[in-house]
Amino acid sequence: MGINEESGKEKAGKLVKPTPLKKEKNIVPSSEAYALQTIEQDFPENEVRILLLGVDGSGKSSVAQLITGGEVLQTAKKSSKRISAYYPCIRNGRRYVVVDSPCLFHTRIAPKFVITEVNKLIGLTAPGPHICIFVVPGVKLSSEEKQAMSRIQNAFFPGAIDNSIIVLTKSDILNSDGTSIEDFKSNAAPVVQNIMTKCNNRVVQVDNVSGDKDTQRNQIFDMIQDVLQSNTDTFYTNDVYTLAQVNLRVHKQKAKEKYMSSDEGIPLLDKIKEVERVRPLNDTTRENETAAASQDMMETELERLKEQMLQVVCDQVRDGILQESITPFELNLRRLLTSGTKAIGKFLSFMWFVP
Repeated sequence: MGINEESGKEKAGKLVKPTPLKKEKNIVPSSEAYALQTIEQDFPENEVRILLLGVDGSGKSSVAQLITGGEVLQTAKKSSKRISAYYPCIRNGRRYVVVDSPCLFHTRIAPKFVITEVNKLIGLTAPGPHICIFVVPGVKLSSEEKQAMSRIQNAFFPGAIDNSIIVLTKSDILNSDGTSIEDFKSNAAPVVQNIMTKCNNRVVQVDNVSGDKDTQRNQIFDMIQDVLQSNTDTFYTNDVYTLAQVNLRVHKQKAKEKYMSSDEGIPLLDKIKEVERVRPLNDTTRENETAAASQDMMETELERLKEQMLQVVCDQVRDGILQESITPFELNLRRLLTSGTKAIGKFLSFMWFVP
């Protein structure tokens, strides 16, 4: 796997387990530092992370627009169709972060680009995606696209099977021929048949030409909710994401401290102080319905403010990842690239492609 677990020292042609970044001291006043100690989580509990996967031209960006409704796309965070991007949106009171990925599995893609973008995608979806959407075009694939789909499948199966669904794009072509999903599957390339079977035929058709967008959006979200419910909101993760979280936690802590020092953080800081002051008193008077109801309201508001802060913090870190000012893994890309394709293969095996 490219990691020397015992010594942790670097050896020729091997990768070193990332060293957690050191946390700076005395950044915020003590009252804010104390308040931050009450906020242990690093990501919003109400957040659902969705990772879009597919070959170039499959329609991933269109699916992202469809899921988010299009009106909240963070276009400023995506300067090219060939790089990673994320799109946050709110639906039925829950926050969704849709991460669009470039196709990293074509043989013509430069190794440096693959390494950089895999690093980004891990950071954007950390601590792991709840949903992996395989965007499959309803047309005949080229031989290179079949190879790319095969690599995508090998990267995420079997680990992410239970978290995966398929969105079948360009369904207008299928509809014009009267082709059903079953007919498409029976005539599709073996790799597509394999993915559809492993996803337990969790397939939604999307017609960007004449289809009703609201209906298609509802169908996608209905399937997402089914997967979330069957997995009890568990997201796909592995050791790579765990290591990434160690490094990202430092950046998130700094973002939290900055937030608590800003005007946005004042209501949260005040609410933490209020709850900490009132909670011991109400714990001894819970039989008083008025006091209990008041405490419950304060606790609910506190949780809302915490979620709001974590959303801002996580998006700030994601922005830093896209701008490459923050990286989940501190890597010497020059050394890795000069080590040859074998070392790059070990990197990819370590970084992502493990069950």
